[in-house]
Amino acid sequence: MSRKESPELNADSMADIAFLLLIFFLVTTTAQVDSGIRRKITEKPKDNFVMYIKKKNILEVNISLKNQLFVTSEIVQFKDLKKLLLILLTMAVV
Repeated sequence: MSRKESPELNADSMADIAFLLLIFFLVTTTAQVDSGIRRKITEKPKDNFVMYIKKKNILEVNISLKNQLFVTSEIVQFKDLKKLLLILLTMAVV
């Protein structure tokens, strides 16, 4: 019996061709850039709106460089700030 040789394809250059096709498609395609929602923001109203805030409803809290809290120019611990705010809020409502 004679042994028949099966025809083989030379696959050495297949990887090169696939790589070149990949580079070609990456270079020639364009990516969609998200442009966001096109919406025009309404303009600020012409009339001058002034908000009046009562002095008793303002609490000034300052923080020093040493991380100290100053409430109405008195040093207050951070844990006591919530209690102080609740006291001042109940006083402002009355």
